Amino acid sequence: MKKIFYLSTIAILIIFTGCSGNAGISAINSTDSASSGSLSTLLNQNVAMGSVFPNYGSGKRGNQIVIISDTHMGDQRSIDNGYGWLAKNGEKLAEFLNILTSNTSVKELVIAGDLFDEWVVPMKFDTFNGYGSESKFLDSICEANPDVINGIKNVIESGIKVTYVPGNHDMLVNQEDIERIFPGMYQARDASGCGSYSPDGRQEIVIEHGHRYDFYNAPDMYSNRVPYSPVDYTDNPDAIIPPGFFVSKIAASQGYKSLIFPGELINTSSLSGPSLYWFSWCVILGGLHVTENLDEKIILTGIDGYTDVYAINDLLPQYSSNNISEPLLYREIENNWKIRQEQNHVNKPITVLEGILTGSISVWCSSQAITQYFNIDPQKRVVVFGHTHNAVIYTCENSQSNKCLYANSGTWVDNGNPTCTFALINPEEQEDGSTREYIGVYRYVDPGNLVKMYEETITIN
Repeated sequence: MKKIFYLSTIAILIIFTGCSGNAGISAINSTDSASSGSLSTLLNQNVAMGSVFPNYGSGKRGNQIVIISDTHMGDQRSIDNGYGWLAKNGEKLAEFLNILTSNTSVKELVIAGDLFDEWVVPMKFDTFNGYGSESKFLDSICEANPDVINGIKNVIESGIKVTYVPGNHDMLVNQEDIERIFPGMYQARDASGCGSYSPDGRQEIVIEHGHRYDFYNAPDMYSNRVPYSPVDYTDNPDAIIPPGFFVSKIAASQGYKSLIFPGELINTSSLSGPSLYWFSWCVILGGLHVTENLDEKIILTGIDGYTDVYAINDLLPQYSSNNISEPLLYREIENNWKIRQEQNHVNKPITVLEGILTGSISVWCSSQAITQYFNIDPQKRVVVFGHTHNAVIYTCENSQSNKCLYANSGTWVDNGNPTCTFALINPEEQEDGSTREYIGVYRYVDPGNLVKMYEETITIN
């Protein structure tokens, strides 16, 4: 989904001018989300594994915090049919986990979301592959990735603290299943399908997946239920699956051609109805190759209380006579965005347009570190997200002119560019009582070698 959900600059301008008009431009100009700071210098330096993870020997453990995210482990069906995102890189991930297990410089491992993937399943495939329950399907994912699962268990058993933070593709994985699969693993949850984590004694650091600010991928507990919908489309009163799930199912399907939306609408500024949501769907489908009849009931669900089979058009707002009508699913999704953010514990609510951009442009997602943390709480100085699959570091200043850092841990999926990446935080206590923190983003190559992509330092007084 991430590959096809980045909107081009032209498409964004279409949304700004054609859908939101001057109001949309004003929203962009008036928000601090438009800035993410300065991109750190790309180093791409080959470094030895031992220089990054020195082994102190027995009896001593260092302070390093390793963050990985977006491994997207799928079931055997996803591997066999070629639509899964993690296959060949599973071996490298298991190697890396085993290196951490035998190293005493690492104090914590944080898994910042999308460890499992329950979304990337083609439209005509039953989501849970006939298992009937999320737990049983999760077990099938573990059976398809034994080396990675055992690698995580070994890290836990080595004495390294391991913490799981939910992502969007695994937002339904519950606390009980994590405890059952990974005894001894900590979990950071602060809302249904979301979580954030600050390592032990490091309240200046915040680690989360980043999807709670993403309009398409933040948990949605309102749109398909009364009163926002005329009927309840899910049998689960606690359902949270957002429209990004359906985007993932469409993207995972094969045999597409481009779907082009009407060009005469590009300069229209007077549309009524869910116009931003409609335009964003047009851009998404324009990046895919949909050949199926949009009215054909082909999207199998069987997840989060959804049991019906849907058509693509059930998801799409419909355009007619300069009016855009609400879709069957996710009615009123623009109108309930504010309360949805409250439910998801968003520190500072953002607009629908900002939420769409956060899910489609990596730099916009990174800017939420400023909006949600640095501009609100001067104590927060380092923020790490996953979600975008884009391993980077940005530097900026908070309201007190103190240097702050945003890092993204990247991804381990096979087609990531780059892939097999992780973030590393190494706090070192100084003689004057301050802490100097080294933040790096690395790419794993093999058991003896890494590529240092970015590195920054920050002093915490």
